[in-house]
Amino acid sequence: MSWHFLLSQEEHDLYEFYIESYLRNTNVFLLISFIGYLVCTLFFFAHLTLAQHVGLAVSMLLYIVIVLVYARRIKQGRLAQKHSQSIMMVTIISSSWVLWWNAYFFYLSRTADESTLIQFMLILAMISIINIALMGRFGRIYSALIIFTVVFISIVTVSKDIGLFQRLALQAYMLALSQLIFLRFLNQQLSELFKVKVNNSDLVDALKQKNIALEQFNVSQSRYLSAASHDLRQPLHALALLTSDAQRKNSDAEIAPTLLKIEQAIDSLSQSFNAMLNLSRLDAGVVKPDFQAVSLQRVFNRLQVEFEDVAQQKGLQLIVAPTSVWVQCDEGMLHSILSNFISNAVRYTEKGKVLVGARRSEHNMVRVLVYDTGTGVPAEKARQIFQEYQRLEYAQQRVQGGVGLGLAISERMARLLGAELLVQSTVGKGSCFGLKLSCAPTPVASIQESKERNRVSDRLTGKRVAVLDDDETAIDHLSQLLSSWHLEVSVVLSSRMLQEIIAEDGVFDLILSDYHLGLDNETGLDVLLKAQALQPEHPPKCVLITGDTSAELTQLAHEHNVEILYKPLRPVRLRAYLNSLMANT
Repeated sequence: MSWHFLLSQEEHDLYEFYIESYLRNTNVFLLISFIGYLVCTLFFFAHLTLAQHVGLAVSMLLYIVIVLVYARRIKQGRLAQKHSQSIMMVTIISSSWVLWWNAYFFYLSRTADESTLIQFMLILAMISIINIALMGRFGRIYSALIIFTVVFISIVTVSKDIGLFQRLALQAYMLALSQLIFLRFLNQQLSELFKVKVNNSDLVDALKQKNIALEQFNVSQSRYLSAASHDLRQPLHALALLTSDAQRKNSDAEIAPTLLKIEQAIDSLSQSFNAMLNLSRLDAGVVKPDFQAVSLQRVFNRLQVEFEDVAQQKGLQLIVAPTSVWVQCDEGMLHSILSNFISNAVRYTEKGKVLVGARRSEHNMVRVLVYDTGTGVPAEKARQIFQEYQRLEYAQQRVQGGVGLGLAISERMARLLGAELLVQSTVGKGSCFGLKLSCAPTPVASIQESKERNRVSDRLTGKRVAVLDDDETAIDHLSQLLSSWHLEVSVVLSSRMLQEIIAEDGVFDLILSDYHLGLDNETGLDVLLKAQALQPEHPPKCVLITGDTSAELTQLAHEHNVEILYKPLRPVRLRAYLNSLMANT
């Protein structure tokens, strides 16, 4: 037998929500019914026999137990009900409830007077209204039960006394009509609410699917950016080495300016490429900060190595104030932000100096600042320059290279770090860019930090270095470049070859390797880790030079105490970096 005729089309459409609401309110419905039974027992105890009271009590308790067990099994998923079976059970449960109260009325009507029956009908009407609000989700079923109750009361009263029937019938009909109106109004309101819930649920599901698709897109974009980074950085790196080699071998004064312009063009292209790639990775959400205690002095030393020669070429004085402060930060992001600040300061300053330093602030904070004596920025444009592709008119006229992304990248990284960006500028006098960071406790090992400040001009002469790369052009010119710096260079193709050279000729002081070596089961990082294991008493300085900028590789390298540099590299910066690295041995 199909029970679907008991539901309207709207109730069919919202069936799951109706059943969910029905089960959710079951406990309250049973509690109200039981309280109603207790009230009637107290009011009408004298009108029923003891056997009738016992029968009604047992049947009520049995009804409550059966409904509770059924509802609990449904909620726990032990009963996989079809729609028709669930409708049948709802009908049986509701009908049983109505039959119980009709039985109570029948027993009461046999001995009670008219006023007692009116009291009972009012109590029953109140209980019915409450239970309709709780359980009246299926309009046809409850309408039929209300009509059945009115008919039953009418039959019982008319069989007793026609006068009593006339007086009670009007009250019963009015109460039934009010219940039917309330039932219809309630279900209309609930229907609208459930429809909104369905629409919201559909929107949430659609949003979840969009988020899943977006996450998959971000992962794909990250992989694409990583692959594109390596494929585009490799030829730029080789071109930079070729240009440096040509400059080193050139003795023609007429060609020298051309080679210098080529080097500047390559450097500008590299900076623009790095900026666009970094901005794409930040917007894709694939860059996550790795917070740890970072020595500002170590970051300052690296920045001084990178920008000192560039500043001297422009006739500027780069001053880096020593500091003992440690901050809670991501060292790579902090370096990138300050590097952008210093690069802009050097680029847009014609004369004077650039000062890098740190000042302690209140609440255990520190301000890391970069001052310059450049042209300055108008106050109304101080925040505009942190947007993508924004450069001031002066910069567009006087400075070549760059696409206006450096400060936009700095702003996004500062946001990831939770750091406050600081900007102060006076037109014609200079600017100050910086950020506010939380201080970190100074480790005991930082006592040795002062040794890092005493940089020696050349620590490379006579050192043994092994180089690995899958690009023949790059490795050939890198070998010649390193040899011109008076290093003993060995070209290595695999970890097995490295082991053989160490066994025959001795240990290496420095090992430079690309990450992708074109080997089946071995990366540059694998080779560097094996080199560390082969030289436990004389660990080499290991540097991974790669075009792969993925956060996973960066983190993996840092975990194994391997330095990482990204292609393309300017030879002057590479030499300064290696000198700084070897000075800390």
